[in-house]
Amino acid sequence: MDDTVRYDVKAAFAPQDLRTFRTGDGKTYAIVSHFPEKKLTIDTWIGGFYTVAEFRAVLTYICDQFDAGRYAYWLADLRHLNSGFHHSETWPARRSVGRLGLFAAKEIAEQDNLR
Repeated sequence: MDDTVRYDVKAAFAPQDLRTFRTGDGKTYAIVSHFPEKKLTIDTWIGGFYTVAEFRAVLTYICDQFDAGRYAYWLADLRHLNSGFHHSETWPARRSVGRLGLFAAKEIAEQDNLR
């Protein structure tokens, strides 16, 4: 396989980073990236966040992007998240799911319960 094909495949699955969220002590806990041409945004959680405000900051940012009409699809990558959000179980449903017309709140809650 030549390098051109590898680059094309890699580029097809490499979103562009939009914003990095950091805890008060500077540790990255989430990165929001996107594929603008596909109207897809992705939040990737890394490690953990310390406060409810840090958790909500990511979801609020994403909702604001949807409100601006930039996206039609949202993917949450929770594979590397080591913090639960039991303190905000209903908040994502009211803030994000209800606002964006998504139906993933049950999956979010179930994922949290598996930890």
